Amino acid sequence: MTYRICRTFASDRRWWLAGVTLTLLLIAASRIVQLNTLQMDGDDIWSIWQTFGSPLDIIRWTPPDWPPLYFLSLGAWKELAGIQPIVLRFGSALVFLIGVACLYRLVRRLWGERAALAVILAYSAFGFVLYLSLFIRAYVFLLTLTPLVFWMAIRYFDCPSARRAIWLALGMAAMFYSHYTSLFLLGLLGLYTLAVYPRQVWRWWLPGLMLAAVTVPHLIAKREAFATRTIVYQSLQLAPLPEALLNLATTFAGPAFLWLALLFAAATVLIVARRAFNPQVFVLAIWVLMPVAVYLLQNRLGLFQSPKYLWWVLPGLALWIGWGVSRLPRTAYRLVSASLVGVMFLPNALEARQPALQFDTSFKLLRQYLRAGDVVMLDPRCQCSDTESWDYFMRLYFPNGLPFVTDPVGHPRIWYVERSWDKDEKLEQSVANGRIAGVFFGPPTLLFRLYEGPPDPKGILFENGMRFHGATVDGVASPDGVAFHAGETVRLKLWWSVDQPIKLDYSLGVYLLIDGAVGAEVNGPPQAADGPKETSRWLPGRYYVDERALTLPARMYGQAYPLYMAVYQWWDNARIAAPGVDGSKLLTITSISIHAW
Repeated sequence: MTYRICRTFASDRRWWLAGVTLTLLLIAASRIVQLNTLQMDGDDIWSIWQTFGSPLDIIRWTPPDWPPLYFLSLGAWKELAGIQPIVLRFGSALVFLIGVACLYRLVRRLWGERAALAVILAYSAFGFVLYLSLFIRAYVFLLTLTPLVFWMAIRYFDCPSARRAIWLALGMAAMFYSHYTSLFLLGLLGLYTLAVYPRQVWRWWLPGLMLAAVTVPHLIAKREAFATRTIVYQSLQLAPLPEALLNLATTFAGPAFLWLALLFAAATVLIVARRAFNPQVFVLAIWVLMPVAVYLLQNRLGLFQSPKYLWWVLPGLALWIGWGVSRLPRTAYRLVSASLVGVMFLPNALEARQPALQFDTSFKLLRQYLRAGDVVMLDPRCQCSDTESWDYFMRLYFPNGLPFVTDPVGHPRIWYVERSWDKDEKLEQSVANGRIAGVFFGPPTLLFRLYEGPPDPKGILFENGMRFHGATVDGVASPDGVAFHAGETVRLKLWWSVDQPIKLDYSLGVYLLIDGAVGAEVNGPPQAADGPKETSRWLPGRYYVDERALTLPARMYGQAYPLYMAVYQWWDNARIAAPGVDGSKLLTITSISIHAW
């Protein structure tokens, strides 16, 4: 009988361990799938930009209202993993997962495994926690250190020792030097120990003395920065208290606000109905109601205007909801747990946190379209972003820098950056003169538009009055021309103009010759995206870009091949002569390089 009981217990433990492991994997997956969807905002960029120096530089560059620990840690991660946004956010996600494991361990010690699993699910399901767990800022450190420090404090007060006091002091010091708002959490920790360990509270003397030794001198040195910040936010007008609390709750919960609000209400009913009144409930109730106090003390604290400064409320909310949910019947508990997993994977959960200036996407596209010889011109009225954003993304995508100009003369391809509703019309017109507006991307606040001129401004005049200004081939040029595999499609742009209107409509042909015979060709009227196909409707004083797609043969020798072009009369296929054409009236326009076995 004893053997059977032990075997059943061991089997149950294995199943529970598998469930917890699966839960942690799902929490990790909910973050990983979001890594490449969230754009870098100003705070993200500032954090990593601040680490472009030595450790002493990082400390010197740290803003007066921030401590340096997170930036030093981020600098170390940057040196190890690089500065790609996805890598930086992955570092935050890894730190958060450690915090989830610490939270599970804390709650299991307090209330058991059912509550522990419910708490980490509720914690991870908050939309704002999802955001902070991928945010390149110190808040993810704080979300991780909070359960760790609470757990170390409980262990210390349950079984005091100098070693545990040292570790507790180090954990609290790490929180303090990550962000000063951790003082609120440390205050709640002190209140918790006062309520739960009233007779042992004097044991704070040792970790408290060590913490004071490393924090009080720093606080004294920073007193002017704290006073200045308070003055800045004293006159800030907040919404009425009910509206402000509702806004905060919706921000914390994210897209599943109604469901999480229902769970919070149900947890409250379950805790009250079971009369689970004890010191822990008292402290938790104060914890979740602290935003009211912060609102009322706005003119002294200056914190309520940003949900990030109230990060320390989130663990308390998760503890309250998880503890209450753990009191549900087994079937209801499992359904609620499954729903919280689903909440973590809600689509567009981070949509509200996207910055207006989407530098990341814009610079990726700029790198994709940029060619040798391109220049960038910034509209003087475009206060598009701060210097560190340009610096960071140029380091990331253009480590050798971008060629910026202030005068469009002499540059055939110009990327003009503007704010669409407020721009220098005269300057933009000078950029557009002699060029065609092409591809554009980015939000109206940071609009990139390509203005492209012809490869040959003078051009070659055909006898029918059409003037050819050169051709470009999509791809990266080599000494033998742009390289292709056999069977690929070559995309060309042929630039045209007319000195005066012409009476007839003509067709064009592009040809690849193999051993003197036509190996591939594309024929037809001009395919100008921004103009008519009929050449008789072309007007002087502007360019027309004919876009062609030439499919190469499936089998070709690996060598350089010239591409030829002809202008011909579609009704009798008679070709038009021009300077430089050969005996067949074909004009060599460019060359391509074929790579094949």
